[in-house]
Amino acid sequence: MLLRCMSNYYVLLNGIRCFSSKQCIVYTTSVTDPFYNLAFEEWMFRKVDFTKTNCLFIWRSQPSVVIGRHQNPWKECRVNDTISDEINLCRRSSGGGAVYHDLGNLNFTFFNEKSEYNTKRNLKLITRGLRETWPFLDVDVNRRDDIILNKRYKISGTAARLGRRSCYHHCTLLVSTNKSNLTKYLHPNKLNLTSIATDSVRSTVRNLSDEDNTINCKNVSNAVTQVYVRQFSGAKYYEIDTKSEQLLTGVTEIAKELLQWEWVYGKTPKFTYEFDYYHEKSEQTFPITLEVKEGIVSNITVQ
Repeated sequence: MLLRCMSNYYVLLNGIRCFSSKQCIVYTTSVTDPFYNLAFEEWMFRKVDFTKTNCLFIWRSQPSVVIGRHQNPWKECRVNDTISDEINLCRRSSGGGAVYHDLGNLNFTFFNEKSEYNTKRNLKLITRGLRETWPFLDVDVNRRDDIILNKRYKISGTAARLGRRSCYHHCTLLVSTNKSNLTKYLHPNKLNLTSIATDSVRSTVRNLSDEDNTINCKNVSNAVTQVYVRQFSGAKYYEIDTKSEQLLTGVTEIAKELLQWEWVYGKTPKFTYEFDYYHEKSEQTFPITLEVKEGIVSNITVQ
């Protein structure tokens, strides 16, 4: 595996210089740690020259809630339940809404130079792969860049990160996700929070495996890969260890940054939380307002 990954290193940083036209690469990984896979996305974004290559990264995660860069975790998920149930809570570097990951959910990350940023093209590539392999599937891309099943059910959400020269667009795909857990963790307790943070748009969801129980992550991954390889003639395929510091110098440090409280909670846009406190001894109710900045209560007002 290491030798296989080391050969990837030269494809990532050096080998692409040997080609006059762009080289296209599909990466998959057996790593299911969301922090390392998100760190790999960031590593690629920072290190690779996408004027010379296009890449597709296909990956899965252990059970996790992944919120957008500008979101409030207390508005998006049941934070206490993620902690007690040992569900990863991650904040990614891209915008967009909150999503639930588990091994029944596929993630696709498309890396390009900024001038080639095109979410519709990427999403239609996925739907084309699905329809070619399972012609009975009614899947399409809506105006919000969601993939919709049977003109009703959302099976994919999308987000992106754009830099000066590079960009990536990533999306989820519900194949056989635990929908009970998705509902549990992504439906937070109703709290009176006021914030400028980006709110997720709630949707009715469905798994592809609900349409045909033979559909699984492996054959969906293969179906999409085939279309990508065909669209970008001569694309190469590699399995990569996203935890390999020898291959990806600095990826461990990026993963550690994504794990930090200061990133997951401290990057929350400032907000206020209003609630009533009942004082039993005096039998009075006191309205209380908490002002929260960088995840920490900065002021308390009792009326």
